[in-house]
Amino acid sequence: MKHHFISTIVNNDKIRITAVSYLNTIPFIWGLEHSKIINNIDLQRDYPAICAEKLIIGQVDAGLIPVGALIEIPHYDLIPGLCIGAVSNVRTVQLFSKTELHDIKAVYLDYQSRTSVKLTRVLAEHYWKINVEWKHLSPGFDMSTLKPDEAAMVIGDRAFRLEKLFDYHYDLAAEWIQFTGLPFVFAVWIAVKPLPPGFVHNFIQALRFGTEHITDAVDWFTSLQIDREDAIDYLENNINFTLDEAKMKGMKLFLELCKQGIRQ
Repeated sequence: MKHHFISTIVNNDKIRITAVSYLNTIPFIWGLEHSKIINNIDLQRDYPAICAEKLIIGQVDAGLIPVGALIEIPHYDLIPGLCIGAVSNVRTVQLFSKTELHDIKAVYLDYQSRTSVKLTRVLAEHYWKINVEWKHLSPGFDMSTLKPDEAAMVIGDRAFRLEKLFDYHYDLAAEWIQFTGLPFVFAVWIAVKPLPPGFVHNFIQALRFGTEHITDAVDWFTSLQIDREDAIDYLENNINFTLDEAKMKGMKLFLELCKQGIRQ
């Protein structure tokens, strides 16, 4: 994995930032929106796959990118200290099915994700040891149409309501931790262009401020798909925002497994 911690130079334009438009990113968004740094950035909110695409083609300067997309970016600077990670069940990245793992014959993969698609395939090949047909989960897909031997990997806030509809659901963060003994990192902050002096420090401070005020961030967010108390519990207990040494090791291992190639 090629990265280095960020160095900066002057840039007089507004800095274009892309961030995931899910509940797990709301503390970061709230922190930015409630910091003076908001006056210096153009903050865009997108699906994870769109965040990655914008960074890859240079439409933005920095952003919260799915870890699985890092292998597609030849040069980037890692903004240290914070991430979207999990040290136990994450809840918002799950494989839903009507049957047990060893009976699954086909898996639909969420169109909104890159990292979770790769994680599903890594687990299938290296941990679950299942050989399945991979299918595309298109927008508007009716989950009730899944056949008894099919499953669907779904990410984001939609996963909350599906927990009650399926007898079998496998939390991918928990499965990874059981497989490796390491936490999982879903997304990290990176920059693909040089940033002004002092900006990165202030940017990190704003993000950290948000993670320290989760209740305020939830109350500010107007599009909750779960109860307020459940949202707070999710952000406090299912998401871990600190990018520490253990998560760096987990991220490195995941990227190594991705680079080894996954059975088609």
